[in-house]
Amino acid sequence: MTAMGGDSVPRWSGGVRTRYDETRQRWMILGPERILVPEGAGADIARLVDGRRTVDDIVAELAGEYDADPKLIRDDTVGFLQQLVDQDYLQL
Repeated sequence: MTAMGGDSVPRWSGGVRTRYDETRQRWMILGPERILVPEGAGADIARLVDGRRTVDDIVAELAGEYDADPKLIRDDTVGFLQQLVDQDYLQL
């Protein structure tokens, strides 16, 4: 397991990308022969992964959007991103 810190920059693994599905009004993570449809905060986190933002950047942006304490946002964000790393959707 790769350690994820605030300065880690998550990026999509080869062949993986996000797309907003207008018909279903939701974000999707598309990979080779697989599709992941994150719900709620997971969709918000996934849409911010661009290979430039750090984990801290993503947390700060979400904290601003949700008007929430960044400490609360961090745990959910890191947990979700770590799941994506573990499933080979993301690299750090």
